Amino acid sequence: MLGASVLAGRAPQVIRATRLVPVGRQRGLRRRLPVVPGLVLRADEDPVLGLVRRRRQAKEAGDTVLASALHAVVNSLVSGHPSRTDEYLRNVARGHHQARWERVEKPGPWTFFPIATSVQAGAHLLLAVLDRMVRDRGGVVVLRDTDSSFIAASPEGGSRRLADGSTLALLAWAEVDEVLGAFGRLAPEPDWPVWKVDSERDGLALHAVSFGMKRHLEFLDGDHPQLLARTEANLGGWYADSPTMAGRDPEHGGRRWTWAMAEREVAYALAQQRAPKEAVRSPVPWDEPGAEATPGIRRLAARTPTIFASLPTALGARPGSRYLEALVADPGHERRRPVALDPGGSLAGWRRLRWIDRRTGEPVEVTTSFEVGAATGAVVLATLRAEAAAWSRPRPPDPIASVTITAHNVRPVGRVSGVLDAHLTGEPGDLAARRPSYGGPDRVGAVHEVARSMGPRPFARMSGLHRHVAERVVKGLPLSDTTIARADAALRANGAEPPMCGCGCDLPVPAGRRGYVDDRHRERAKRRRARARSASE
Repeated sequence: MLGASVLAGRAPQVIRATRLVPVGRQRGLRRRLPVVPGLVLRADEDPVLGLVRRRRQAKEAGDTVLASALHAVVNSLVSGHPSRTDEYLRNVARGHHQARWERVEKPGPWTFFPIATSVQAGAHLLLAVLDRMVRDRGGVVVLRDTDSSFIAASPEGGSRRLADGSTLALLAWAEVDEVLGAFGRLAPEPDWPVWKVDSERDGLALHAVSFGMKRHLEFLDGDHPQLLARTEANLGGWYADSPTMAGRDPEHGGRRWTWAMAEREVAYALAQQRAPKEAVRSPVPWDEPGAEATPGIRRLAARTPTIFASLPTALGARPGSRYLEALVADPGHERRRPVALDPGGSLAGWRRLRWIDRRTGEPVEVTTSFEVGAATGAVVLATLRAEAAAWSRPRPPDPIASVTITAHNVRPVGRVSGVLDAHLTGEPGDLAARRPSYGGPDRVGAVHEVARSMGPRPFARMSGLHRHVAERVVKGLPLSDTTIARADAALRANGAEPPMCGCGCDLPVPAGRRGYVDDRHRERAKRRRARARSASE
């Protein structure tokens, strides 16, 4: 809320605010706890500051192992464990001799969302304040990424002409230093700044090319552009290496073909700055001349029973087997998803592998040439060249015209990271549909609340339940899972919403009353209307 206020420039109307107040002291807590050599945490101090301070000392001493371990501990402490949920399978079939399993979630042993959300909200607030301060000086934040911002700036300021003909205002480095200096009061220690500034290396200005969230490159623009960093996880990181550029690059780190892809994009971005009409991307260096283009193939493993059961028997896989899944380019064959056992090593002979249609179990031929596919009926695979071009193509924004929220239609769902993990490990099917949901008291309470506000007969007509069942719902009696699911589905389909009290108290009107919860609320509304008339006169 504070971040939105900073960006919008106006204060919100606070209807209700909640503050968490600690009460008492947990028994058995130790006053001093040794964690790692050189760090003893005290019970009356913030453990995060002590852990981060020790991590900074480890980084300065060159102890990367301890620094990495403490980084994971801090993230788990402030966000991971407080927002943790665990998946498990629950038998939802009725009867002792039946089984129908549903994937659901329950809070983890250290779940406490107020901590997790406050940490994330605090990070967003810092980004919002920085964005507003830069905008007030006429500058632009071109990219925000979790806990960092890319500010368009140069040593002397000025402006830059972009490839599309527009002009980008640049702040001077001195102006950026003034903006960041305002955050000095928040620093835990004088030598511990809130923002770390990275603007130059070896006398050369640092540049960045941004294509979207988690998709950017950093480089130095001298006589020969020098690439420094790229977001490899999303830069083709899901696909197997090209046979001609396989393995990791010991000089630059990361994978060889993704580094070549990033250098290609930097050269193209600079060409657009210097001569937009003549700028073209260079040929991809990972494809062999005269040979078929390298396909987009994912290397996966059948690590879970769900993934193993989704593989066709004809593939010959076993639990834990490593296999390949090819990305299909031809829309007509999009559902076929060829799979093959992973031979290991280079995939130079990818065409000669025994590819199986994951859906039907039938053998299929594969190619990356649409001409060959049209002539032979082979499945046309997407290429690394096409995936690289798609990665560097900014995605158009999808503006939101309006948002309408009905309380009982809000359904909390499982963690997004679970869906991402399922995609990375090769879980089949519609991952958005398999995202687990909580079926606890919130859903049941919404059904009871609407039923009480409508009365048994209207609720029975709306939900399709028998009148006797609707009466049980109105009385708040225990319900079966089937009744809850049926009533909940009817509420979502019909958009039914209980009438709210006319005095503005946000309470539903009970069945049998009109307009207000009770006479006291009716009188309150009358007094408000009288005060409003007096003020207008």
